[in-house]
Amino acid sequence: MRCGTASEARGRWRRLRLAALTLAWLASGGAGRARAQDECLLRVKAARVTVTDNQTVCQEAQNKTCVFQLQACLNQRDGTCAAAPMKRKVKAKGSCRALAKLQVKPDGTNPVCGAVVGVKVKTKRRGRREGSCRITIAARSSDKPARRDVEKLTLVCKPDPGDCPARVAVGSTTTTTLPCFAPCDCCVRPVTDLFGCVGR
Repeated sequence: MRCGTASEARGRWRRLRLAALTLAWLASGGAGRARAQDECLLRVKAARVTVTDNQTVCQEAQNKTCVFQLQACLNQRDGTCAAAPMKRKVKAKGSCRALAKLQVKPDGTNPVCGAVVGVKVKTKRRGRREGSCRITIAARSSDKPARRDVEKLTLVCKPDPGDCPARVAVGSTTTTTLPCFAPCDCCVRPVTDLFGCVGR
C-alpha cells in the first residue's frame, strides 16, 4: 500500500483542522451571529410593521377575502447590521397572487423601499375555512464575499371575526391597522413592535 507524501499529509491535516474550527464556530453560535449581521439587508413590512423571518401574518376576511398591504425594503441598517451594495432588483416569489408587484430596486447602499402592494388571499370552502399562501423573497449583495438575506412569511386569511389574535389598546388609542402576529413573536420582538396583536 502506498503511503502519502509529507505534503499530502500536511494537506489532510489542514483540512481536518479547518473542519474542526468550522464545527466549533457553529457550536458557539457563529452562524447565528452571521445571520444577524445580514438581517437588515432585506425587510418585509405588513401594514408598515416589519415582520420577522418565518412569521405568520393573520387577517380576518371581508367578503371572503383578505388584502395584506406588503412592502419590501433594502438596507435598513441598524446597530448590529451594516448596509451592503446591491445591483439586482429584488422580487418576491411564492404561491400568493400579485407577487410580481412586490419588488424593490436597490440604490447602492442607501435604504430604499418598494411600493406598497395589496396581496389578496381568499378563504376556502365558500368562506368557511381559512386560506393561506407563502412568500419568499431574497436579497444578495454585489460585494465579495456576497452577503445574503432571505425572508419567508405565511399569510393566513381567517373566515370569522375573532379568529386572529386579539387586538389590544395602548394608552388611549386602540390599534386597528397592524397585522396579527403569532404568539411566540412576543418572545423575540420588542414590545413596541407587538402592540397591534397579542397571543390568546
